[in-house]
Amino acid sequence: MTTINKLSDAGPLSSSDSIPIWSSGSSDTRRVTMGAVEEWLYTAVKPLFTPSLDQASAFANASATSAASSENSAANSETSALDASASAASAAESAASSENSAANSETSALDASASAASAAASASLAAVVNSAGDPYANAYASALPKGVLSTTITAGGSGGTTGTYALGISGGPTGFAGTYTISGGAVTAITITNPGLSTASTAPTLSFPSGSVTGATATATVGSLVLDQKTYWVASADSSQVLLYGNNGGSVATAPFGGTQLVMYGKAGVDAVAEKLVTISDRSGYLGGWQTPSGLLGLGFRNSDLRPIFGNGGDVVTRIEAAEAVFETVATGRSGILGAFKLTNGQLPWYVSAIDGTFWQEGRRLTSEVDALASRVTSVENGTTVPAGTTDIVAIGDSMTALGSGIMDVLPTKFPTRAVAASAEGGENTPGIAVSFGVPGILTLAITGNALPTTGTVTCTPNITFLNSGQCARVEVSDETGTAVACWVSNSGGTYSIRPASYPASAVKVQNPARARVVSLQATGTDPSAAVALSTLYGRTAIIRCGRNDIGWSRSYNGAQTVTYIQQIAALMTSGRYIILGPTNGTSDVPTAAGGSSADSAANCQITLDNCIDLNSRLAAAFPGRYWSVIANMRANSGTSSFTVNGSAYTVVNDTVLGDGIHENSTGKGLTGDLCVAAFAAKGY
Repeated sequence: MTTINKLSDAGPLSSSDSIPIWSSGSSDTRRVTMGAVEEWLYTAVKPLFTPSLDQASAFANASATSAASSENSAANSETSALDASASAASAAESAASSENSAANSETSALDASASAASAAASASLAAVVNSAGDPYANAYASALPKGVLSTTITAGGSGGTTGTYALGISGGPTGFAGTYTISGGAVTAITITNPGLSTASTAPTLSFPSGSVTGATATATVGSLVLDQKTYWVASADSSQVLLYGNNGGSVATAPFGGTQLVMYGKAGVDAVAEKLVTISDRSGYLGGWQTPSGLLGLGFRNSDLRPIFGNGGDVVTRIEAAEAVFETVATGRSGILGAFKLTNGQLPWYVSAIDGTFWQEGRRLTSEVDALASRVTSVENGTTVPAGTTDIVAIGDSMTALGSGIMDVLPTKFPTRAVAASAEGGENTPGIAVSFGVPGILTLAITGNALPTTGTVTCTPNITFLNSGQCARVEVSDETGTAVACWVSNSGGTYSIRPASYPASAVKVQNPARARVVSLQATGTDPSAAVALSTLYGRTAIIRCGRNDIGWSRSYNGAQTVTYIQQIAALMTSGRYIILGPTNGTSDVPTAAGGSSADSAANCQITLDNCIDLNSRLAAAFPGRYWSVIANMRANSGTSSFTVNGSAYTVVNDTVLGDGIHENSTGKGLTGDLCVAAFAAKGY
């Protein structure tokens, strides 16, 4: 056998360098390139040891490719060079595979099954990663999933007691639920809280059992929960697969439409492949392997110690470890490079620095990109959620955005293939929203005793309210040296308390007041350790809807400052992808004497209406191409009326799209959700 050259003689080992891998006599010495060994090992170990991990790796690789494509559509020549290296590795893999094309029947069947699972997983990736929730039952392979899409009040009735009550329901989609609102003695609004689920289009019968209203009637409309040309997943009859279907012009169809249906293998399907390994192990002492046409085991994985074995007993792991040991020692000592690939012209397409361990490609530092891809692979292989990409959505705002009162009720339906998160709490003004979303340099906390305790909690007073009662969040607080200390802050009935996330041995002195920054979403209770980190949301695409709680006549409105806060929120979006929704007015801003529902004076109502106009104008000027007027969208869909307040005419969002004179009802939320879809399409998001 020849000796592996050291760097001092011939430079670092490259993918074209070769080493002897086994020998059955002086006339039968086989050689293989290092690149072929690495690629051969990878393709062999994955399907034979753990086919479910092979599938996960296919997911991760495709996910990384999709993310890289969307974020780097104008990739430079350096990335092209990296792609070329990947193609060369793939060619080496193909060459290794061709040498073992005549595997025995058991191994061939295993390879075919594993390859089929991997190919299906790779093809299905985009839809799998972006799908939310569990797949539908097999019944929805032949019928579109249907639910209640809307309701119509045909008679408001009379004599009712003002309030919101549970809707009476008989029949219709399973799980359908809703509430109705009585105002002025009559039913004025119906809110759908759960559209239900059914294969049929039978509408439920609605009634109004509470609130003493008489003569009220309403109807419900049932339709597909999946929009036209959108897709959804269905479990196969035996639960071994998840199959892609879609709404094609109102009819259920396999997807993609006009092509081969996408299939993802479930646990039962993968287990069926894995079970083939048992027979190999029982009969040969190997977990798996490839057989040559002459009957020799070209590559096997020994059951006793799990090591890969080439040919007549050659131990590949030992040989590779020996080669790597020589490579690392010489490289570190002589070149400052821990490892590299070297071209025939002497250039290094990529290398790892021995100084700080960073990864470089032709002068471009790729460490952060490689770490991001590694995180995706780890997440998939561990069965956890794939880190959100820029196509996932975060909705930021107040009750006009929050789940249960705002557009978060419809955004998951409007964007069915994307993950949607919210940083939105009812009652927050724009400074509070900015603080809650982690804008630095705004929040301060006056902490009792100017120290963080070693046990228990101490009270603190924020300069800006940012937690609702019963909520908590993770907050970084500056100590007296300016060092950030991880803390938990909670609000109980308006009293804020703070404690270090990990108690110190002695009390930590802090500034008075202490600078602070929120670093997580809010959670219920006093322990926010599991709350989502805000940093994971900054790379998403944002819908920012602030300002409704700033424009009221009693709110000391400052339009310029409000816009500044919104700009600071937008600046946190590292994705650079966001839209701004303008604030809305409503009939609650119009005095009763003018046809509205406000008890305020006409002069005060006019201040609120004027402030709304001013803030929309400022946002349009501050965010050209990103600002979208919700009022204009409502007007285009017959959702506004003209009111005269204090002698001036105003366009006001009316009660056909509002539930309480401020917040949108299901119709209004749907229109604003449609506006977001149109805005994303216009921006290419």
